[in-house]
Amino acid sequence: MSSVSLDHIKAHVDILKFVAAKEAELKEMKERSRAAVEEALGSNELGTIDGEPVVRWSHQKVNRLNQKALKSDHPEIVAEYTEANAQRDHAGHQAADPAAFSQSRMNN
Repeated sequence: MSSVSLDHIKAHVDILKFVAAKEAELKEMKERSRAAVEEALGSNELGTIDGEPVVRWSHQKVNRLNQKALKSDHPEIVAEYTEANAQRDHAGHQAADPAAFSQSRMNN
């Protein structure tokens, strides 16, 4: 594995870590709020606040390929139509520290 110094863009690395942590927090908040709204809606499609529509959820039928069953029943077909693609994955090595983020922003 090769490596390169990122000292000169430390602030950007700090921002990535900070944003990743915030994304996880926001995702959790969104899921909790969505569940609360969905529960309050029950079988209704429209939700209102002060008489004004604010949420509309409708059920849609979606057809999806059952990849697990296809792989189990017809592995040769899956192998024939599977292609490998390279992609670059970002993996941060330390948890985000909002204080460090704020400090790095003030220093740059």
